[in-house]
Amino acid sequence: MKKLANIVKELSALYQKEKRNIPSIEFLEDEMCSASGLEPDDSYTLLFIPIDSHYLKNIGSACGRIGNKVFSKKSLVGFLRDRGVEYILGVFNEPDSEYSYDGKYIGLSSIAIKITERDGEAFEDLVRKFNGSFRYEKSCVDGWSFYESE
Repeated sequence: MKKLANIVKELSALYQKEKRNIPSIEFLEDEMCSASGLEPDDSYTLLFIPIDSHYLKNIGSACGRIGNKVFSKKSLVGFLRDRGVEYILGVFNEPDSEYSYDGKYIGLSSIAIKITERDGEAFEDLVRKFNGSFRYEKSCVDGWSFYESE
């Protein structure tokens, strides 16, 4: 758990550093938190995950098969990289709870990816193929697509 908690802290700190460079970030945050069903006083953190990060192997969807680590799949990451995705924004619930790391991975409750609608649907199918679950919300803002883990 400690290793995963440290990864979450690092990616959360990176988010705080990088968010000023992301247009419409306040809206993106609202959309991701809404998709996650979060209330203002809930415990969560936002993550900035570079597509070339070695931490991807520890990250998956909160729902789907426990421990799904969908971002460890080279074909899924290659799909995103081929479409020019440089990073993923994600919401991780209860970062200070040991329960959040029971599956021995970082399960994101929602994500935002700068990807077209057509490619967004294909991404959803790839995630499902690898036993994860990110439902495409079909909501694009400034080219960002949103997904809820269900």
